[in-house]
Amino acid sequence: FTHDLQLLVNMVKTGGQSGPPHENDILALIPFGTTFRYDDMFDDPEDPLVDPGLEREIVADVLAWARSALESK
Repeated sequence: FTHDLQLLVNMVKTGGQSGPPHENDILALIPFGTTFRYDDMFDDPEDPLVDPGLEREIVADVLAWARSALESK
């Protein structure tokens, strides 16, 4: 198992699938797994590091993509 988003995206592409939707947005989240602490994301309410609403939309799109890929197998 891995939490390495870049590795997971590369594995999907190597397997012949297209990459997930919002691939660049997903890869931009990598620092949140190591560099940033989640508590720090909202220190400045005027300039948050992430937009929770946008991130929820991205996750929903990626989950739909994954479900579709699994169901087509």
